[in-house]
Amino acid sequence: MKKSILTSVLIDENGIKWEVDVDTGELTRETKEKKMPAYSKKYYGIDTRCIRDCKTKDQLLETLHLIDGYMYSKTRVSDTFLAENITEGCITPQQLTFLRALSKKITAWNIYIGTKQELLSMGTNPKSFSRMIKDLHHFIRVVESDTPDKGCIKILVNPLLVWKGDLEWREHMKREWYKAKRMQIPEYT
Repeated sequence: MKKSILTSVLIDENGIKWEVDVDTGELTRETKEKKMPAYSKKYYGIDTRCIRDCKTKDQLLETLHLIDGYMYSKTRVSDTFLAENITEGCITPQQLTFLRALSKKITAWNIYIGTKQELLSMGTNPKSFSRMIKDLHHFIRVVESDTPDKGCIKILVNPLLVWKGDLEWREHMKREWYKAKRMQIPEYT
């Protein structure tokens, strides 16, 4: 059957696109295109800020929008990782509560940018806040404090505990967190 030159596109109530042959009235379903992540069509170059240079939530989200199309996905929190650490005695119940609350407030990837007041509202005692942050050095790292404004804080959380974004970037950040180098595969002759 010969296909007509005059065609029209119809979208039904389910969002499916149909191609309509105007001459015959025949409906054919349009072929689906392979979905590509949004970041694959964006430019990431010299004019884009490095992640370590992001001081505010807006700067971080703008930068990650260019390189990670999955950053708006659901936050993944590893309850198994937390449960293992509490049963081993590595963290206390108060620290567990704090880590769970912090994990839900992640801005993107494993980065939290917010204020110290927000952290104190997560069930921490203001008198022991600094000590608790130091005791959790295996789980969180304070990158910047009081930058760009007084009271602002930027925290990296262990990527095994929480992640929000592309899982390939997570593997990279896990290597960075644990300072692991890529394994060199020996060449056999």
